[in-house]
Amino acid sequence: MSTKARFFSIGAFAMLASFGSASTFVAVSLGTYNNSFGSYYTTAENVLSSVTAPYAALNTLDFTAIYGGSGVTTGSLAVYKNAANTDTLTLAFVGGPFTVSGFNTTSSISGSWNFVSGTGSYASVASGSGTWSASYNALAGSLAQTTFVGDLNPVPEPASMAILAVGALGMARRRRNRA
Repeated sequence: MSTKARFFSIGAFAMLASFGSASTFVAVSLGTYNNSFGSYYTTAENVLSSVTAPYAALNTLDFTAIYGGSGVTTGSLAVYKNAANTDTLTLAFVGGPFTVSGFNTTSSISGSWNFVSGTGSYASVASGSGTWSASYNALAGSLAQTTFVGDLNPVPEPASMAILAVGALGMARRRRNRA
């Protein structure tokens, strides 16, 4: 194997190792909503089901959706928390337009989300994105149901990066000694 090929292989391996593997994130929650003057909705929901491994389980969702035109605009945030409020996951989302049915009693909307920040076990998340959907039902006591699905990407592990750097330096030194 040529020297260029070796360095290319090491570089490709280093990039793959540094990014780690994405974790699937799924959370389904149910609660009530409050329509504040028609410009935004807030919800307080309990997480019914979630897939968050290797991160902590989530128990509640505080959801603030800012509406403009026919959809959800920039500035809308979803904040998930565990029971002790030590692990939080904040997501920004946009979407639309609304689908309204049942004599204006039920509406639904969907869109995309991006990772904003995390604390506790979610502090190790570097990025993330996915899709979301929400349904609102005025006849069922202002019932809100929200689902977020996507991937969370970990921060590169420093130890792996250090080992790969030492290996690359060793190969460079070996190459220099041969010349």
